[in-house]
Amino acid sequence: MKLSLAVMLLSLLFMCSTSLIVNSSRCISSLMILEGMTLIMLVSMMYFLNMTASVQLIVLLLCVAVLEATIGLMILIKIVRISSNDMMLSKSLSSYS
Repeated sequence: MKLSLAVMLLSLLFMCSTSLIVNSSRCISSLMILEGMTLIMLVSMMYFLNMTASVQLIVLLLCVAVLEATIGLMILIKIVRISSNDMMLSKSLSSYS
């Protein structure tokens, strides 16, 4: 029962994040959506893992979330420095990728 609820929650988060990212045209809004989905997933995983008392896995998930946020912000800063805007569909951004 708990596993099926977790799978349903994760699939719902995946579908929401995919639809929001596709409809977004700016890098910063896509990054904020991804970070929000990551935080929601971490909170739900902490809830489910708290039932099994696996503290090491919770700390590992938090480390992965921090690393993912850092890498995303680093990429966003580099994109803004190179193209001087954060529009994903602009010509200056597509020429650098």
